[in-house]
Amino acid sequence: MFSRLLLIIVLVLAALLGYGLYNAIEFYEQERDLGWRIEARQNPYLAVQMFAEQRGQTVEVFDSIHKVGELNQYDFIYMTDSQLVFSQQRLDALLEWVRGGGHVMVGATAVNSGSGDKLLAYINIEVLDSGFEGDFGFEDAFESIQNDRNDESQETTDEQDRASKADKPSADAIAEEVGERLRHYNKTLKEQQALLPDEPVLGAEANIALQERGIESQALTHLRFGDDDYSVRVSLNRAYDLFHPAMNNESWQADNGELIYWEGTEQGDHFAQIELGEGLISVTTDSNIFDSHAVGLFDHAYLWQLLSGDRSAVIYGSNMPSLGQILWRLLPELMLILLVALGLKIWQVAGYFGPKRNQNSLARRSFNEHLSASAGFLWRNGHQQQLLKPLRDDILASYSLTVLGFDQMSSEAQARWLAEQNHMADNTVFEALFSVKALSDDGFTRCVQTLQKLRGRL
Repeated sequence: MFSRLLLIIVLVLAALLGYGLYNAIEFYEQERDLGWRIEARQNPYLAVQMFAEQRGQTVEVFDSIHKVGELNQYDFIYMTDSQLVFSQQRLDALLEWVRGGGHVMVGATAVNSGSGDKLLAYINIEVLDSGFEGDFGFEDAFESIQNDRNDESQETTDEQDRASKADKPSADAIAEEVGERLRHYNKTLKEQQALLPDEPVLGAEANIALQERGIESQALTHLRFGDDDYSVRVSLNRAYDLFHPAMNNESWQADNGELIYWEGTEQGDHFAQIELGEGLISVTTDSNIFDSHAVGLFDHAYLWQLLSGDRSAVIYGSNMPSLGQILWRLLPELMLILLVALGLKIWQVAGYFGPKRNQNSLARRSFNEHLSASAGFLWRNGHQQQLLKPLRDDILASYSLTVLGFDQMSSEAQARWLAEQNHMADNTVFEALFSVKALSDDGFTRCVQTLQKLRGRL
């Protein structure tokens, strides 16, 4: 009875202690930014794909134009670099698709790419350097300091140049100046972050808001399409400027497309559209406007919604497909024949399954096979002398007919005479002609070789 009461008291105390500890623990939630998933790291346009899927559209991303396949299955194609169309065959296929009603948007980020770019050269678009210099980071700051010092040194005379070399600042002084510029840059970022609203926002939204606050309104390109009065704000690369002859000459005409719209900033024009047949070619000076880092800025996602179709494709690289993929696309019949031949070869060399069936051969054995089988039987049963006897008798009979008195000699004398005539050892000739002891495989072979030499020298 006492033990039961003690057990109940212990259980009640344990329950009270557990309840007290539970109430003493403070629970809270903490969010941690673990970075992008592997899928987002491998696919720089995953955000566009997810945005399109929410709207019931389909977007396929390719790292090579060779992996796109048939163009007719797409309504809209976005290429980050116009120079990805590097062959005339690809250019002809793309232009035929555009003339049929397709819409392609390309990024042009190489100065004078119109001269070496097949697509831009065809539509008479030239990319120029606008002379705009944007914000700089650590490497640009270090380079700018060195360039400033080099410019100052070039303006001095020879004597001043020698003096400047004597007073050339040390690497520590340059590093201190770079550090000062970086501290000023970080201070500016903190001030911009302090201007964010106080209400709680997600990390991605705060990052987008911070990036947007760092871009001045006059740096944005405002686009208008059709009868829409709303101005689409996009942040394009202002380091490059697009030029088309029709921008300065309204009467300019060409068979390879008509310039119908262009827009930009005070640095120049950064967006242009060429009408070709039933389709459209859009050219921009920015190659990253729709990637996962920039698609959330300003109205970039809305611009994608306006330009894209129900089924779109994104091409952002020039990685070549494997040799097998190329052969299968260009020579499918040959690949099919090789696969069938490989299957037949595997079938030929593969092992049999199940019991083997005895094959009854009705053909008689040839004379050589009969001799080989008889010799094998005599050898396995130890009848070596019977195998050597025909060859020995043939040699002794031949020498008896050609040498006078040879048959009257004793065995030792015959062996000695034959060894002297053939320049061989006496015991070797005697063992080959008259030995009756059992021989090994090597001994039997040497005996036969000796007998063949004796017969060959008759």
